[in-house]
Amino acid sequence: MLATVSIMACSPLPPPPQEITIPSPNAISQITVSVNRGAQSKQRIQGRAIIERVIILVSENNTGWSKSLFTFPTPSATAVLSTANGSVPLVITFGPDWLAVATTVDGELSNYFWHVRPEVELELRRLLDINP
Repeated sequence: MLATVSIMACSPLPPPPQEITIPSPNAISQITVSVNRGAQSKQRIQGRAIIERVIILVSENNTGWSKSLFTFPTPSATAVLSTANGSVPLVITFGPDWLAVATTVDGELSNYFWHVRPEVELELRRLLDINP
């Protein structure tokens, strides 16, 4: 029994996915952005053009994932992508020097740090009105 526990504790993590499933722009009805600046502020984005641009930007940069064993540090901002029926297929979190997503992979909620080019992060922040 002890040998089994030791082997399980030392077994490597599964590799991060090459890509994660990104919802189609038509599936997302709104993006709720929360920004933590002293007091938390929230805004809802329902404009199709911005939703589509955010989804396209994420889809075009669907690489650079690394699995997080734990929850993320406290983010400075969060963008929750929601469908019309209230499900949340993707959450993007912004830290001072990191990006991460929470999504469902193989039926299980998973957290991934997202290593993207700085200009991609800046464009996401611009679209979502999140100042660095």
